[in-house]
Amino acid sequence: MISGLVTVSVPAPALSAVAGARSEKATLSLRDDDTQVLHCQFNPTEYTITKTARWTRVPVRGAASAAPPEFVGTNAGSMQVELFFDSREAGIGSVVESVSRLLSWTQPSPRSIEDRRPSPPVVIFEWGGSAVFHAYVSSAAARFVLFNRDGTPIRAHVSLRLEEVPRPQPGTNPTSSGTSVVRRHHFVAGDSLPLLAHREYGRADRWRAIAAASGIDDPTRVRPGTSLLVPDLTADPPRRSS
Repeated sequence: MISGLVTVSVPAPALSAVAGARSEKATLSLRDDDTQVLHCQFNPTEYTITKTARWTRVPVRGAASAAPPEFVGTNAGSMQVELFFDSREAGIGSVVESVSRLLSWTQPSPRSIEDRRPSPPVVIFEWGGSAVFHAYVSSAAARFVLFNRDGTPIRAHVSLRLEEVPRPQPGTNPTSSGTSVVRRHHFVAGDSLPLLAHREYGRADRWRAIAAASGIDDPTRVRPGTSLLVPDLTADPPRRSS
């Protein structure tokens, strides 16, 4: 198996040139709750986006050269970024609340826990409209670097790793249309999309919803270890048979 890796690091000046003279603040928000927004008082100096693709070669006996690579699929992208929070810039007493909220987004969303299908909340990283990334928070490390005399943290750096998730299709609302993610499923040997759909929805013919959410073009060539997104179809109840 061959993995193709593309990593792009974007410095702040490049984004400033795109965004124009106005200084936009980077934000991180929940996709299904636009009231949950974290504003960075200091913009990142850079961020890194990584994208990988998987290829395979099938050796041919007696061939004089290597077999051509065959495309298997594209893996989810990831973003690494460090966010800066300063309570003095925000006019608040501490950065603890903002950092705690961000760290809580590494946990399953309350709705998914109620549904007994734990899955992470989907967040959106946005900076001036030129950098938009839909993802879940796979890791977050907070470093407190400035304190009041009583020990209250007033400045923090948070290193984030975000794992890409599909964006909602145009004209859909992830809070009501059933396109939100219920959970992730790691494909194992013996799995199939119809079997997974039957387990999740009680109908094998709903495998197309999983394939569409996971970016699967050929359901017969899903490799063990592939991470699939299982969408919430509760807003689209199964049709009754006539």
